[in-house]
Amino acid sequence: MRPGTPRALDELIMAALSEDRASRPADAQTFTDRVRAIRMERDLPEGVPWMLRHGAAVRRTAGTAAVAAVLAACSPAAAAAPGLTFGRVSDTTGAVSVAVPVEWADELQPNGWSPRQLGLVGGHEPGLLAATDTDAWHDGGGTAGVFAGLLSRSAPGPELEEIIDAGPCPGEPRRREYADAYWGGEVWEWDSCPGPSSFAAAAVRPNGGGPVLYLEVRQPSPRPDIVDQVIAGTRVPA
Repeated sequence: MRPGTPRALDELIMAALSEDRASRPADAQTFTDRVRAIRMERDLPEGVPWMLRHGAAVRRTAGTAAVAAVLAACSPAAAAAPGLTFGRVSDTTGAVSVAVPVEWADELQPNGWSPRQLGLVGGHEPGLLAATDTDAWHDGGGTAGVFAGLLSRSAPGPELEEIIDAGPCPGEPRRREYADAYWGGEVWEWDSCPGPSSFAAAAVRPNGGGPVLYLEVRQPSPRPDIVDQVIAGTRVPA
């Protein structure tokens, strides 16, 4: 996943992680010897990271299966939204659990995120993206889905002005406070985005204390009630 990683090292690591036992290095010594050999090579060519070469296919195959398995086990916890049934997905650490419309969750990326994507201080944090097309989401194209990521406890918030400068859509957003029995924070919403679609950003913190959660919701048309149900159905550790 790290750009600039030598192709040989990238392939060795992915081989070691293979589900096929025969594809892995025979033992730890073999793996270590190969790492040493790679380090001794001069002018190692940089390769396109494995996840960039194969990630789209993996996400569509493994992600769709994972989402189907997770959502199949969920009850329609948020059936109050007309025309939509909600299920629950979690990141790989289990630190973030989000209620999302099952119609949006064709693909899942559950492996976390970096707040540095927003220009904030922080390393790798728990987070997930569930969307109809995760590639289109990253490219800013028209898609529906939910992103949820924890911010480090030293990060600002839950005031959105301290987290993001603007959204991906033209014009000023509608700004509103959000509060329920579990969360408190702020929501910004844009109605006319490329796609076309509606975009909402939220920053909330559990009322009992804990880390700030940053969320993004994209949907075909403005539905503040769905945004609120996504927030209300999200849980993080105290």
